[in-house]
Amino acid sequence: MLTLRQVRWSEDLAVSGTLRRPERSGRVEGRFTLAGADEFSGPLSVSWTEGVAQARAQIRGKLGKAVVVAEMAAP
Repeated sequence: MLTLRQVRWSEDLAVSGTLRRPERSGRVEGRFTLAGADEFSGPLSVSWTEGVAQARAQIRGKLGKAVVVAEMAAP
């Protein structure tokens, strides 16, 4: 498990939370809190399947008043 505590993603954005990932394959899950300007602050969750070709990561949460639902190539 990876734990972040007030890690500065940029000068004006701190990230805290946890990322749980398997050794080689399986489900990766993360829960993070972003702290910055109001419109960039809030909880986000991410998940994807590790060990799968062309895996896609799902991102969900709320930043400020905006609901976030996104998908991207898994890291």
